[in-house]
Amino acid sequence: MFLSNKIRFSQDRQHVCTGLFLLMAMLFQGIALSGQTRQTQGNLSQDGNSHRLDQVSHQNAPAKDWNQSSVIYYDFTVPQAGAMPYLSLTARGGDGGKFDIKDILGHTARTGQGGQGALVKGVFKIGAGANELKPGSTLRVIVGQSGRSGVNNWGSVGNSGAGGGGGTGILYLPAGASETNTSAWQILAVAGGGGGGNAGTGGESTNGMPAEITEEGFINTAVPTPWNPEAGRNRHGGASGDFVGSGGGTSITGLGTDVIANGTPNVDAGKCGYQSVNGILLPIGGQGGKVEINENTVNYGGYGFGGGGGSYRGTLNDALPGGGGGGYSGGFAGQPKACCDNRMGGGGGGSYLNPAFVLPVTGKKAKNSATDNPANGFVEYQCFATNPVVTQDLYFQADKGTEVQVLKTGDWVLLWQYDGNLVLYQNGVAKWASNTQNKGTALRFQGDGNLVIYQNGVAVWASNTANDEKGGKGGRKLVLTSEGGLFIIDQDGKVIWQGH
Repeated sequence: MFLSNKIRFSQDRQHVCTGLFLLMAMLFQGIALSGQTRQTQGNLSQDGNSHRLDQVSHQNAPAKDWNQSSVIYYDFTVPQAGAMPYLSLTARGGDGGKFDIKDILGHTARTGQGGQGALVKGVFKIGAGANELKPGSTLRVIVGQSGRSGVNNWGSVGNSGAGGGGGTGILYLPAGASETNTSAWQILAVAGGGGGGNAGTGGESTNGMPAEITEEGFINTAVPTPWNPEAGRNRHGGASGDFVGSGGGTSITGLGTDVIANGTPNVDAGKCGYQSVNGILLPIGGQGGKVEINENTVNYGGYGFGGGGGSYRGTLNDALPGGGGGGYSGGFAGQPKACCDNRMGGGGGGSYLNPAFVLPVTGKKAKNSATDNPANGFVEYQCFATNPVVTQDLYFQADKGTEVQVLKTGDWVLLWQYDGNLVLYQNGVAKWASNTQNKGTALRFQGDGNLVIYQNGVAVWASNTANDEKGGKGGRKLVLTSEGGLFIIDQDGKVIWQGH
């Protein structure tokens, strides 16, 4: 919804060189002269509505123009907490490009679909407390592009790949910190980009891999990487292949982009989310990789935090897999070699959610699949008066012969049994219980925040999490985690009771 109000700055050389005054003005505004353009949006809106941030799309641009015109990143100011101090953030990484093979009639005979970007979301608190987003601070949003898709028409020979998607990142600069202080920037969330798809004229096709929900990008353990054993791990870029680039990471140690054996940055690979501006590494997003063979057959990776890996439209006996997706750590490029599992689809980038800032139990990371309609990533934000994840009301009676499944997560299930006992099971084995069998007749999560088991109106068990017992911040939600943690949290997402 902000795209219609954007002020666009051309990055063409002729405009950059219009005069020293313009150059200095652009540098003063923090606008990088490498294709990225900052859009300053003012305060985050606290109108209670959902706001979406998108990226400039180049999916239909000619190959030689792909990724060359300006991409954008957004800067917002964190407002005063006011009446809506809870900020919900959702990030989606860019999809990997797809690759189509056309038949003699021009119809699509087969498609190597692009791997989809990951979805990362969480709720954050605006305020002056520890690990809260301080008013006056900067929130930077870098939205990942999709990788460029490709096509081989009837009569072409070869196996070809599409570009990897760029990661989407949300960063935080505390009030009073300098924008040029690299270490002051803190990553709140990264949604990895998907890997590029692959298709050949011999009848084969391989989908790109979706972005990972772990911090690591996809790692092909069959590929030796002696030049960088950390490839795809610890914010490093993934490992590239012949004429195919891996995804970029977010490292500030110089290893956010894959390097070739002599230490030179690999031009095929997506660039790191931090780029040098006047000799200082800053989080402005990295361009996608570009395979330097023929500008008309290149399938670029998408811009993002980090950028997606590039690939190439093959000819003759080429075997070119898809590029890796960018992200917190980069995804590996596809590998055509028998030694490397013949994974022709590019690997997805890694994802991240900052545990120090995201409110408890509000964080979520979702892994998607593959798509034949690759799309750019996006970010959505919305402010709330109360934590939107912590609203809940429960009331169950213990009816003879009936069990109520209160919560279920993975192998864990919380049952309110007909005998009046509240029991937590893992694969049928009891791990915790209220020990109220033959006593409880009703289970109630009350409006005051207290979880209570009653016997004919008389309390026989309670969590003791009522508002008046917790300084006005009583329980708001009963939570069961995938590890079997059974919690009650308050309106701020703080754990105030733990059963298991």
